[in-house]
Amino acid sequence: MNNRYVFLTGADLANLDARSQQASARYRILLPGRVLRDQGLDVAVWSVTVKLNPSEIGPEDRVTVMQLKADSKRVEDRRRLYVALAEAARARAACLRFDISNYNENFDDLDRHIIALADVVSVPSEGMRDVLGAALGSDAARKLAVIEDAYEMPHGAPRFEPEQGQVRALWFGFPSTEHFTALCEMIRTLEAQARVIIELHLVSWPGLEIKCAEVLGPLSKVHLRLTPWSVEATQRALAACDVVLLPGAMGASTLAKSHNRLVETLRSGRLALCAPLPAYRELADYCCVGDMAESLAWALHNPHDVQSRIRAGQAYIETRFAPAVVAAKWITLSDSLATKRGIQKPQANGSVFTG
Repeated sequence: MNNRYVFLTGADLANLDARSQQASARYRILLPGRVLRDQGLDVAVWSVTVKLNPSEIGPEDRVTVMQLKADSKRVEDRRRLYVALAEAARARAACLRFDISNYNENFDDLDRHIIALADVVSVPSEGMRDVLGAALGSDAARKLAVIEDAYEMPHGAPRFEPEQGQVRALWFGFPSTEHFTALCEMIRTLEAQARVIIELHLVSWPGLEIKCAEVLGPLSKVHLRLTPWSVEATQRALAACDVVLLPGAMGASTLAKSHNRLVETLRSGRLALCAPLPAYRELADYCCVGDMAESLAWALHNPHDVQSRIRAGQAYIETRFAPAVVAAKWITLSDSLATKRGIQKPQANGSVFTG
C-alpha cells in the first residue's frame, strides 16, 4: 500500500492505540499519528521489535525514521533491520525524514548514517537545532527543522493557592545523570534559601528519593516523597501540586532539551520554576526562569500574577504544541518533500488533504 505516513521506531508499538513509557514515542508518534488517522489518512507504525520486509516500502510513502534508543541499538538484529529499512526508504520512498528526540551520549555513528540518508532531520527545539548543527557541520545543519513535542496532559484550570508556610512542589521524569545532579543542586539551594516548607513530590523511578537523601543528608525544609512514574501518576501529581520545579545544568544535552515538561505543566494549569535553559527561556513570559528560591518568593507574593501567567501560557501553547498543530507540521514537511518529486498528497476522507 502506498501514500502512507510510516513511522519506523525501536519502541514496541503494535499500532497507534499502543501505550508506551517512551516520551518520544508518545509525543512524536502516537499523539500526532492519531490526529492524522482521525483525519482519514493512512498511518503505519513499524517497530524493529518485529520482523519487517524493506520491500513493503512503497514509492509514495512518507517515511519517518525515529532515533533508536540505547537499548535497541544494543540488539544487533534490530540495528541491522533499522539500517536496512532506512536505506530502503531512501531508495524507494517519496521522502525520508529522520526524527531526533534526544542529543546525549546515545548519539553515535548510526545516527550520523541516518542523517546522511535523510531528506530532512526534525528536532523538537531550537536549542537542539543549534547544538546538533554545530556538532554535525554545515551540510547536515541545512537539513534540520524544528517540530515541537505535542502535549498529552488534559487541560487544567490555572491554580496557585499554597497553604500558609508550605508549598506542594513536583519534579517528574527520568533521572538521568545530568537530571539527578541538577535535582540535588536545586534541593540543596531550596533547603538553604527557601522561607517555607517544601513538600517535594518526585514522580520518577523507584529509589530516587533514597539516592537524593544519600547525597544531600538530613533535610529540614525540603521533605521528599516518591511515586513511581507513569503517565497517570504524573497527571495526578500535576493536578495536586502548587508548583513544578524544572532544574537543569548547562550541557549539550540540556541545552538541547525540548519544552515538553514546561508545556505539560502549563497545560495542567500549574506554575513552573525553571532553570535558564533555551527551551524554557523561549516561554519565560509564562513561567519563572532563574533562581528558584527567588522565583518561589516572588510567586508567593504575587499569586494573581502567577495565575495570569499560566492562563496566557495555556493560550499560547494551543497555537504551537497542540497535537493537531504538531501533526499539521509533520504533514507540511513530509508532503513538501514528496511534492518536489511530483507525488500527490495522500487522500483523506475521499479527497486530497490540504494540510
